[in-house]
This record gives sequence, structure tokens and C-alpha cells, in this order.
Amino acid sequence: HDRPDHPPRLADVIALVSTSPARLMIEVKSSVDASRMARALRELLGQGHAESRLCWGSLSPDVSANLRAADARRPLVAIVDRAETLSAFASLQPEYWAVDRRLLLGAFQAQIPARRSGLWSWTVNDLALAQALIVSGVDAVITDHPARFAGITR
Repeated sequence: HDRPDHPPRLADVIALVSTSPARLMIEVKSSVDASRMARALRELLGQGHAESRLCWGSLSPDVSANLRAADARRPLVAIVDRAETLSAFASLQPEYWAVDRRLLLGAFQAQIPARRSGLWSWTVNDLALAQALIVSGVDAVITDHPARFAGITR
């Protein structure tokens, strides 16, 4: 991305990750038409390499339900910042859980329903905290500084 004063376009981000093993998560805001977005993503991605690694989610269980209905094949991420949204997200059977790190520091992790794939924590910028979360069962951390965490493994 050559314009630091503007965020990259989705097409630019997809081109960057198309040759890496990275998973790309799109956080969808409440004002989006999920059906229209699903169509646009299919057109943008085609059958390219990034297609299988693109997932989406929202902080809103209602928006997430619309995303699931618009494209049931696309992996859904339950983005959780409040404990009271757990049951609504659990009914959608998300493939991934992205949970605010503050919720994962206590007994909250045990309350997360059985998950099919991964438990991610966001936004983690402290190496010691990232290591502690991974030891506690978190599968991945979302960070503003990915190079800092390159050597962390379970």
C-alpha cells in the first residue's frame, strides 16, 4: 500500500495476502447490505487463492446472522466485546471466535460454547500477554504489530 494517508482498498489487501498463508477477516459494520457484500466479494475474489482464507464477522449478532444467511459457505467470526452477546453468537455456530483480550483474562474463556475452529484474541500488542493467552488456549492473536509476534508458537 503506497498511500499511508488512506486505508488500502479491499482489492489491494486481497492481492497482498493472496500469496501468503494469512487469513483475512473482514469486520462488517451494521449499515451493510450483507447480500450485496457477499456478491461483491465473490466477484472480487473469483476462485482465487485468497477465497478459502477469507472470513467475515461483526460485533453485532444480528449483522452476523445476515452474513450467515447471505453466504453460508463463508466462515463466520463471532467478534465478541461483551459477555451478554455469547448466546446470540453461539446460535449462529461461528467457525471462529474473536474475543476482546480483556474478556479472556478471567474465567470468561470457559463460557465460550464449543467451537469448530479457532479462538482469537484482539487487540494484543504485548508479547508477554500474547504468550499467556496462547498458553491458556487462545489459537491466535490479532495485533497491530505482526512482526513482533513472528516467533510465538504453542
